[in-house]
Amino acid sequence: ISRGGNLEYGTTRGGEITDANLQDKWTFQGTSGDQVTITMKRLTGDIIADFEVFGPDGASVGAANAAADRNNAELLDFNISTSGTYTI
Repeated sequence: ISRGGNLEYGTTRGGEITDANLQDKWTFQGTSGDQVTITMKRLTGDIIADFEVFGPDGASVGAANAAADRNNAELLDFNISTSGTYTI
């Protein structure tokens, strides 16, 4: 089970959130003008899926949570405004 790492466009990666590992950090290289969709799905357990996206300067640029169904959080067609490394 991964604890985070690098993502490339079009890939699906798995991770595990536990009491000992409360978050995973994933990074990807965004290019200005790109649109990305980020999805987090809960497969088991009882956590509420949520995530936040930070831009190359470390500022929060987007977030999603699964308040409605508690299972899936999704950020659709997120616009990359600045090229660089983004962290989820």
